[in-house]
Parts: sequence; C-alpha cells; structure tokens
Amino acid sequence: MSSTDIVAWSGLTLSVLIAIFDVYKYVNDKPKLKISTAYDKQIMAYNAYGDLTDKETGKTFWTVNVANVGNKPIILTDISFFRSDTNKTSILTKDYYGTINRYTLTPGDSHTYTIPDELIPSNKTKEIQVRDATGNIFKRKI
Repeated sequence: MSSTDIVAWSGLTLSVLIAIFDVYKYVNDKPKLKISTAYDKQIMAYNAYGDLTDKETGKTFWTVNVANVGNKPIILTDISFFRSDTNKTSILTKDYYGTINRYTLTPGDSHTYTIPDELIPSNKTKEIQVRDATGNIFKRKI
C-alpha cells in the first residue's frame, strides 16, 4: 500500500465520520425547554413605606420557570394549566387588541412567570404545557 493510498483512505474515513457527526447534529438540533414549577409560594414584597405587602395578605403564588436548554431561540406564545376537572387555563394568550403576547428565550436564557394561586388551584392542576410560535408543545406533569 503506497502513501497515496493511505492518505486517500484516511481522508475517506475522516469525511465519513464528519458526515455522520453532521447528521447527528441535524437530528438533535431541536428546541428544548426545561420547565420547573413551584406552588404555594409566598412572595415578600415591600411597598414604598418599607412594609411587607403580599406576605401580610397571605397570598400564595405559582412560579413557573421556563429555560431554553437547546441551541436555537424559542418564542413562547402560550402557557396552559390543565386541571383534573378537564378545564384549561391559559396565561400567555392574546391581549385586548388581538395580538399574541410573546416572549423570546435565547439559548441559555430563562424566564420566570408568577401567577396568583387563586387563578389556578394547586390541588386540581395536573399538567403545564408551554407552546412556542411553531406549534411545538412542551409538557410538565405536576
């Protein structure tokens, strides 16, 4: 085997490995969200006089943290809470003028939504779904 044959075979092997890696990257290059939730949280906020506001009234809140762990930016258009009595409550939807409220998450970015517990009862909620602008649905069971 001559030196040109060795160079040709090593070039072929290297190009096949690069092609396989490119196919792997293409298949796995999808939007990915990590959704974490917490409920019955009290938020301590101070008013202009330095007094606690939400802590004193005893309000509790949902916190939904949505993080983009993929390689592409994602535009969030809807966060839905599904309850055991088959009702759906959406948080990010159309506003009064009919435009969709959107939030763009760049790769590595996260956003936390705080929702009053009185809007979404924690004892009946079973799943949270986040929808992006392309129609993909990301689910998190509670």
